Amino acid sequence: MPLSQTPALQIDLMAEGDNNKYLLFNDAIQSLEDSFHKELAVDLTSGNHTLIESELVNNGVMVCSGHAVARDLTVPTTVGSPPVATSRIFFVKNEGTGAGAVTVTHGSGDTVLVAIGETAIIRADGTNIALLGAVSSGGSIDTLSDVDTSTTAPDDLQVLTWINGTGNWEPRNPNSFAINDQTGTTYTLVLADKGALVRLDNAAAITLTVPTNASVAFPIGTQIVLRQVAAGEVTIAGGGVTFNSPDDLIFGTAGETGILIKTATDTWDVIKDITGAGASTLGVNNQTGTSYTLVLTDVDKVVRCANASPFALTVPTNASEAFAIGSVVRIAETGAGTVTVDGPGVTLNALDDLIMGTQHEQLVLIKVATDEWDVVKDANITPTTGINTQTGTTYTLALPDAEGIVEMNNGAANVLTIPTNASVAYDIGTIMSITQFGAGVTTVTGDTGVTVNGVSAGGAAINNRYEGVSIYKRGTNEWIMQGSHGTVA
Repeated sequence: MPLSQTPALQIDLMAEGDNNKYLLFNDAIQSLEDSFHKELAVDLTSGNHTLIESELVNNGVMVCSGHAVARDLTVPTTVGSPPVATSRIFFVKNEGTGAGAVTVTHGSGDTVLVAIGETAIIRADGTNIALLGAVSSGGSIDTLSDVDTSTTAPDDLQVLTWINGTGNWEPRNPNSFAINDQTGTTYTLVLADKGALVRLDNAAAITLTVPTNASVAFPIGTQIVLRQVAAGEVTIAGGGVTFNSPDDLIFGTAGETGILIKTATDTWDVIKDITGAGASTLGVNNQTGTSYTLVLTDVDKVVRCANASPFALTVPTNASEAFAIGSVVRIAETGAGTVTVDGPGVTLNALDDLIMGTQHEQLVLIKVATDEWDVVKDANITPTTGINTQTGTTYTLALPDAEGIVEMNNGAANVLTIPTNASVAYDIGTIMSITQFGAGVTTVTGDTGVTVNGVSAGGAAINNRYEGVSIYKRGTNEWIMQGSHGTVA
């Protein structure tokens, strides 16, 4: 026989020495399943209904139907023997018609009214009935008053982003910025600005305040992009906050862009005159013709304009290509031909002209309104560097090797050295590939002060000709080597 029962669902508990434990266990699992998911048909055609104990504890959804006038659904105040106060969470679904609202009650105390077509989450404690939540049948997130779907309709499982500039939740492409437009002369960052583009648009001087961690607990690693839109000079301030910057903390030119990166509890790095896009892996769209119009799949890609002749790049109107607000597209001039950016019917906000006249020059486009884009020229994007073939027996990596391939092509043993950060300041996350192209064994080693796979000044030989390794920078003087190599020592 069972020892006793649980108070809320009256599920039998096993007693010591019980020979039918597996039966009690299976019954308990079934009872739990039913208490959450099983539907009870409650017919209110003829009048009100009072739930009996078994109906309350063995069902999770009370489906009320058959009524066209208001009815009561009464929940018992106690369950069990000896009786204990009811403690139950369950659903009530009202499928009535006409004026058939359902009142859920204990017979006294607080009650909950469930409207026609509504499903409510109910908490009954033996004294009062409480509403934990409700949704109307056929309702969707699009119908909520504080969800703005005028630009982008939400997809299944899409995350909504709170835009404090508009006071709405908006669907956001995961590869795009949230936009916070500020038109006043002062603004203090809030948690919703994490990962966002804050546009400061005022003709007068503007003070942007970074709060202390005690006021707003941004996670370490938070990135926030800032852009001075109008003529008003922007000053970054923050009492109790340390700013690491090689320059001043003032944006003095309309169109100037920078990024804040939180590196410690109350410490932020400030990087000026960059895009702040922050993507570590970029898709590439190579265009070899003389003209191209952006499409939706270019979001978070580098569009490489690779032609020796003049190249016309067109930004389409929202009616043609409905890029999400906050979308980011990068443009790189990889050919010798001058690239001109244009957009009939589109406003392009730029500090200077919209012409890229130097090979490997870059710019970034950020959509800030329906037919309006910010343009940041000379953006800090590392171009693809191709293959660097070395025929000597020693070679130390240089900055142009970043994101490229180094081939070691010599018949004798040769050594490739990873330099210290003080010698070559690669960005953390930089990746390079090294291939042993020649017959001579290639050893990849860290310079003095450089750690490779946890070994100070560590190195290893590539296993075979035409095989190689990939290395990436993990810390200031810390590198990881992966691929076809021996033990790092």
